[in-house]
Amino acid sequence: MKAELISALQNLQSAIDHIIKNNVDVTQKKEASLYDYKEKKHQYYLSVYRKSMEDLQKKWSQLGQLKSDSNKKVAAALQSAFDVLNGHYLNKNPEAMVPLVDFMLETVGQLETEKGAVRFSITAKDLPAEIREDITADAVELEKCFAAGCYRSAIILCGRLLETALHRKYFEVTGNDMLEKTPGIGLGKIIAKLEENNVSLDPGLTQQIHLVNQVRIFSVHKKQQSFYPSKAQTEAMILYTLDVVEKIMRKK
Repeated sequence: MKAELISALQNLQSAIDHIIKNNVDVTQKKEASLYDYKEKKHQYYLSVYRKSMEDLQKKWSQLGQLKSDSNKKVAAALQSAFDVLNGHYLNKNPEAMVPLVDFMLETVGQLETEKGAVRFSITAKDLPAEIREDITADAVELEKCFAAGCYRSAIILCGRLLETALHRKYFEVTGNDMLEKTPGIGLGKIIAKLEENNVSLDPGLTQQIHLVNQVRIFSVHKKQQSFYPSKAQTEAMILYTLDVVEKIMRKK
C-alpha cells in the first residue's frame, strides 16, 4: 500500500509538472480541434493530470490500512496535506499543489508498515516520466514477490530495474537508444559502455549483476545445481538495487 501511494504521488507530481511547463489551462472544458496540435497536446496533459489526481484520491481512501498507533502523527500530517491538496485541485490551482506533493512524498516514507512486513519503493524525485511507470510498477511487483517468498522472481525483477535505469542513463548521456540499436545487450556490457562515456557507477554494481545473472541463467538453462537465494540475501539485493537505481537517476 505504501509503495502504491508513492507511485500515485509521483505520477501526480509528473502530471503537474507538465501542466505548469506547458501553460495548460486547467479550467478548459472544450474539446480540442482535430487540426490544433497544441490544443490536443494540452488536452492530453490535462487528461493525465485529472486521472492522476483521481487515482491518488482512490488510493488515499485506503490510507486507514496504515494508521497503526505508531503511524498516527504521520498519517494525520499526510491527511491534512491531502485535504489542502484536494482543495487546490478543486480550485484549479496546480501551482499551489507542488509543495504539498513534495511534502507528502517525503512524509509517506515515514509510515511504518505492519510488523514483520518489508516494503520496498522507489522514492527518487528525478525519475524521468518516460520510465517512472515501469520502475514503480516493478517495485510494487518486487514487494509482492518478496512477501510471497518468490525470491528468484524478486532477483529477476532487480535485474529489470537495473536494466531500465542503466538504459535510460545511457540514453541521457549519449542520446542513443541501445534498446533500439542493440536489443538484448547484457547488463555488464551496458555498464562498460557507460564507463566508456565517463559515467561513474557504484563499485559493487558488477557483483550485484553477477548474482542477478546467476538466477537468470539457472532459470533458462539446465544446470547441476540451481541457485536459490535466501530471504536475507534477497532482501539485501533488493535494498541495494533500489538504492543504486535512485543514485543512477539522481540529477547532480
